[in-house]
Amino acid sequence: MQDFGQDLYKESKKWGIGIWLFLIFLYLSFVIALLVSINTGATLAVSIPLLLIIIWNWFRTSLTIRVTKGWLIVGKAKIERAYIKETIAYSPKEFVAQSRAELDVMAYFQTRPWLKSGVKIVLRDPKDPTPYWLIASCNPKKLKEILNQGE
Repeated sequence: MQDFGQDLYKESKKWGIGIWLFLIFLYLSFVIALLVSINTGATLAVSIPLLLIIIWNWFRTSLTIRVTKGWLIVGKAKIERAYIKETIAYSPKEFVAQSRAELDVMAYFQTRPWLKSGVKIVLRDPKDPTPYWLIASCNPKKLKEILNQGE
């Protein structure tokens, strides 16, 4: 793993309590339905792997944003900060508009349903056809401030 230096900003957002409560309700309903219809051993054989899949997806679907002195890392994607022209913070309503009707198909898009606001990171790399990154964030104003600062 490449070392990008000390984090100036880091954000990692997983599912919130609302999604967890909904999934627990569905999971328990499924387990009860299995217990009523088949034996306990078969129920355990199905419900334990299903619970492990749910927990695995909790880790896998988190959105991690890191900003270091020279890099912006979003999930597995990374870009040098020298290629960032400007960053624009959006309120939830503006972010929805940007991520739907106004989205450029060439943009790099990272969002999660549980994150309502975000930033648009305009790029200046002439070799890259990606015009901007649209990234969901729980603190878009702070992310904007850090990315708009010089190295």
